[in-house]
Amino acid sequence: MNTKDEVDVYNRAKVSVDTGEIEEFDKILFPNVIRKREIDLIRSEFQVVKPKKILDFGCGGGWLSKVLASYNCEVVGIDLSHSLVKSANRVAPTVTFVVGDGMNLPFREESFDAVVSIATLHHIDVRKGLKEVRRVSKNRGMVMLMEPNKLNPLSEIGRKLFPMEMHTMGEEPFTTTQLRSHLALQGFKIKLVRRLFFFSFPLARMLKLLNSPHIPSFLVHIIDIAERIFEHLPVLNSLNSTIVVLAE
Repeated sequence: MNTKDEVDVYNRAKVSVDTGEIEEFDKILFPNVIRKREIDLIRSEFQVVKPKKILDFGCGGGWLSKVLASYNCEVVGIDLSHSLVKSANRVAPTVTFVVGDGMNLPFREESFDAVVSIATLHHIDVRKGLKEVRRVSKNRGMVMLMEPNKLNPLSEIGRKLFPMEMHTMGEEPFTTTQLRSHLALQGFKIKLVRRLFFFSFPLARMLKLLNSPHIPSFLVHIIDIAERIFEHLPVLNSLNSTIVVLAE
């Protein structure tokens, strides 16, 4: 895993000063289908768990840290990119941000009640990353992961034909089985696995590349409904592009 390559790529990222999002997707479909669904899942779990201190593992430009801070808890974000952490500080000024390596976290054991990681583990040595997440999590602390699914055919085609600016040499998506195995090896107990979004990611990317200024709200609503239906279709949902794992 070439951390220098990761830093170089992400230090060049274009980040929204308002949202903290890296600007690789469109501004209508992506936030109203993909991010909305992700945030809904995180919120529903935290309403039950009610963590006091949360680690945003791979915080990027700070979009998730900003959301987590609204839950009236202490939030710490960490990322390897100085540039992204600088952006995150502007987006979520109440959050503590640290420039650091996810494979060697600068925190004491059992520092956090919960850890949330969105699309970070496939950029690093997953064994080292999960080992560190395990170390800094309190006993039975909640860990929520969202990672790209290697089995989604549309995403795999898109990675080859229309690579995003933030793709890096060493990144490698997971299958659900692989991610489960990595978690089990580090002693995590898996509570829930879901797969989200069959076609929304490539569609949001295409709209960005086409500089599409607008997509009708009714169409966004239809896409959202279709994606939620796909979540519950046996076999087919295993091909959805995002693997969500809740563990402790």
